[in-house]
Formats: sequence, structure tokens, C-alpha cells
Amino acid sequence: MNPIDKNAGITPNIEGYPHRKGVFKYNLLLIQVIMVLIMSSIMSFVIVFFNVYFGMCSRVAECFVPNFFNIWPRSFLLAFAFGVPIVLIAAPSARKIVGRIFLNISK
Repeated sequence: MNPIDKNAGITPNIEGYPHRKGVFKYNLLLIQVIMVLIMSSIMSFVIVFFNVYFGMCSRVAECFVPNFFNIWPRSFLLAFAFGVPIVLIAAPSARKIVGRIFLNISK
């Protein structure tokens, strides 16, 4: 029996493979955490960059390069700390909404 279900693309067929259920569960968790890591790092970098260079600190000499690298890591850690729980809570709802959309389209 092939562990890959040909009818569902690359979706694994885990029937008969009970030891793989945990792997897929942690795989989804790891994907979500990596997504939060990438998004929070890029978004915090862009937001701090615009605030430092074009926004709140414009025309203030001490806000430029030295403070940027002091502000950004704290901003990233805060965004990451809030991002992981938000994604873990919001992902199941998002999956349900997408499932309903595609279910209605196929009818």
C-alpha cells in the first residue's frame, strides 16, 4: 500500500500508518512556527525601518543607524511572541473557512 494517495496530490494517506500521525501533526506545527518566524522578522524590520527613517524619528540624529539595530531585535521578539499563539489559534479557523469556500465552489 502506497503512503501517498494519488487522488489527493501530495496529501499523505496515513491510514494503516498510525506512527505517522504524530509526524504530520508536528510537521504542521513546525511549518506554522517557521511562517511566523519569517513573517515577524520581515514585518518588524520593515515597520522599524519606516518608523526610524521616515516616521517618528525623522530629523533626529540619534535615531538612525545605531538605534535601528537596538530597536529591531526587540520589535522582532515581541512580534514573534505574539505571532505564534495567534497563528496556532487562527489556523484551524482559517482551514475551516477555506474548506467551506472550496466546498461551495465544487457544488
